[in-house]
Amino acid sequence: MPSLQNIEYKSSWHGDYLKWICGFANEQGEITTSVYTELFNISERTARNDLSELIDKQIFKKDGETNLAKYIFA
Repeated sequence: MPSLQNIEYKSSWHGDYLKWICGFANEQGEITTSVYTELFNISERTARNDLSELIDKQIFKKDGETNLAKYIFA
């Protein structure tokens, strides 16, 4: 059931969620899958899916491959 709660959170707070994650990435210069999973207490798969969605929206671009990838502003 936790994954459904995360989906509801993202859809109902999408604007604030997007501002928060972009603010974090801006302050740090990047975000990684492992940091993302810890911040939102979600699975690695969910984190990769979320970050891929932000790549599709041309907000982030992926720098690197596999677990060492970093996501930076596009």
